[in-house]
Amino acid sequence: MVPASEGGGMRATMQEGMLAILSGFMDPQVHCVVSLDGHVDEERLARAVRLSLDALPVLGSRLAGGRGQPRWLRRADLDRLELVTVETASDTPSAVERALLRTMDPSADPLVRATVIRGRADTLVVSVCHVAADGRGVQEYAYLLADLYTGLGEGRETPSVAVERCTMRGALGALPPARSMAAILRAVEGFVGFPMRSWKVPAVTSCGLERGYIVRRVGRDRVAAARALASRHGATLNDALLTAFYRALFEALSPPPKEPMPVLLPADLRRHMPSRAARGVCPLVSVLVAELDRRPGEAFEGTLLRVRDEMRALRDGDLAVGNALLLGLVTGAGQAATRSMLEWPLRGASREGSGPPLFSNAGPMDGAMLGFGGVRARDAYTASPVFYPPFFMLGLSGFAGDVVLTTGFCGDPKERARVEGILDRMLAELPAPTGWPPRITGT
Repeated sequence: MVPASEGGGMRATMQEGMLAILSGFMDPQVHCVVSLDGHVDEERLARAVRLSLDALPVLGSRLAGGRGQPRWLRRADLDRLELVTVETASDTPSAVERALLRTMDPSADPLVRATVIRGRADTLVVSVCHVAADGRGVQEYAYLLADLYTGLGEGRETPSVAVERCTMRGALGALPPARSMAAILRAVEGFVGFPMRSWKVPAVTSCGLERGYIVRRVGRDRVAAARALASRHGATLNDALLTAFYRALFEALSPPPKEPMPVLLPADLRRHMPSRAARGVCPLVSVLVAELDRRPGEAFEGTLLRVRDEMRALRDGDLAVGNALLLGLVTGAGQAATRSMLEWPLRGASREGSGPPLFSNAGPMDGAMLGFGGVRARDAYTASPVFYPPFFMLGLSGFAGDVVLTTGFCGDPKERARVEGILDRMLAELPAPTGWPPRITGT
């Protein structure tokens, strides 16, 4: 990261500063993949991307650091950057994977990139630096890009909806002080008992440059069956998906019975924003920690009930809010102290070859907001960052009733096979409509 002069540029938010530190443990990008029913005009798309960098000035910047909090320095070469590339391909899934695996250095490269995979119809891969946006943020950026592209055809060069760089202060600053204090105390209580044990997920190989993406789809009929089963037990669809994820990990890794195993759950804080109608292109998440132990022979419904109760307990007491506020207090000690606090456990996990998996649900995408002029979206999903061993993240998103699972990995072909096995097992765990065999499909 290049040094920043004091007072120059825009000061990074707390969460942007933390993600800048965590970038050393992942490829810091989030993506949105949109399958269209026709072709876009690449010059018009490039103009729309360029306009988005004015609508959201952080995205037209580069990240600069030093001893203090990182800053965003506005680029002077925005009109010379290659923001859109076009690749003609007969094998669209392979071309999409190549686009997802292009690297991005937030201190040097553009923070936004659009790749058009051209076939009978276009597939658009939108990539945004993870320091500047989370999974929900890249969805919001895709909506903004579609809006600007459509507007150019109407003679408009500004967004038709409000866009903003949301911050934790903006989202949580209006909460009553008593509620904020109670949430912080709840977070402190949870932090004191934070689980030090973790999954043993030894890396098959060192990361090197071998990275890949696995994508799987749960069809809408199976999603409906999972939602119906969850509803009968007072649970949510997300509870059912997390249940299947836990059971797949139990099967693949065989942790000791009766030893609670943690999964990290990013929690979106946008629902606390006063201006919910605004497009929040930013990182604005807290983290919850679920714990569940393996119980050999337990039926899916039994695990679902335990996940339901665990998630209810996590939602009580504003724990996600408290964790975010507590981190805000800790980061007040400065970037150096924050770096030490974050890197110490992560480097230890890397040395030991074990770390808690992440389960991140960005939620459903709105196809009506993904129209590029007269070209409409047939499908869309978000793709989570590539995490370096031993960390493992499952990203989920939805479109038109389907749920898409993605994970980026580092390793050799053995690692790909292992990751595919976990995702395929997860799909096999999900309930299917009566009379259907488990259906596993790639995307």
